[in-house]
Amino acid sequence: MNKHIRIALLGLFAAFLLFGSSGCPQKGGDKQPAKPEPALSADKILFYGMDGKKVSLKALAGEQPVYLTFFASWCNICIKEVPTNNKIFEKYGKNGLKVIGVNVGEDSEIVKKFVAAYKVSYPVVGDPEEEVAKSMKMIGLPLNIVLDAKGREIYRDAAPPADDVLKSVTEAK
Repeated sequence: MNKHIRIALLGLFAAFLLFGSSGCPQKGGDKQPAKPEPALSADKILFYGMDGKKVSLKALAGEQPVYLTFFASWCNICIKEVPTNNKIFEKYGKNGLKVIGVNVGEDSEIVKKFVAAYKVSYPVVGDPEEEVAKSMKMIGLPLNIVLDAKGREIYRDAAPPADDVLKSVTEAK
């Protein structure tokens, strides 16, 4: 084996060891496990209603557990999650869980069309400047977060939460 090939192979091997084979995070595919975090200040988390007015998470949810599902109209996985999120809203909304769709980075007219086209049954707000998404350390879409009644994050993933997570948060309130 000539010297140049050995150096190239050695370089590739070193790069593999240094960076691993996991690659870069891709939108919507990476799990984002919840870490024990201090409670969020619900009155400081501000969204935009479909009327364009600012509204706080506290005004939307009060002291109830919250399921935030972050989405965008161009996100195919987000579109596929709508029926599941509608079922979660129907099943757990009556038990005190506030289900809130959060559109990231789009204006309200696009969001209104999305809600109508995909028959979204839960309330939807906007985060057009992605301020909330950034503050919640979102790295891709979709992102689903469950907060308990005290504002502590108990679930974070690209997939909607399972029944056991939703039962535990609604029974604990």
